[in-house]
Amino acid sequence: MAQVRKNLECQTDCLEKKADRIGDAIEQAIYDIPNDFEIRKFIVSNKAEVKDMCLTEYNEAETMEMLRQEAIQEGIQEGIQKGRQETLLLSVKNLMESTGWTADKIMEMLKIPLTRRLDIYAELSKDT
Repeated sequence: MAQVRKNLECQTDCLEKKADRIGDAIEQAIYDIPNDFEIRKFIVSNKAEVKDMCLTEYNEAETMEMLRQEAIQEGIQEGIQKGRQETLLLSVKNLMESTGWTADKIMEMLKIPLTRRLDIYAELSKDT
């Protein structure tokens, strides 16, 4: 796989489809196996199966990286949303403490949607 990646780096300016470039890189890696390498005869005689296996492994690694990046982005978005909710809750608590107003009055003033108010009420009731 390391040789395949190296071969792909050499083909970066190639305009062929990516799948074709990967296939060519695998073919080249098989061709470049030294003659004195003990397993060379087996690999060359089973080239189609080896190529198929390498393509599967390459695509799996690429897919796993894509899934990892998506999970990171989801985590960031969840963190941002949680931070916003915590900030809003803290703002309501601070305003209640400093003004003596009710949570209802503060959330009305801040124009907090009814759907979010339920979450804030639940959090406020945990603290009391």
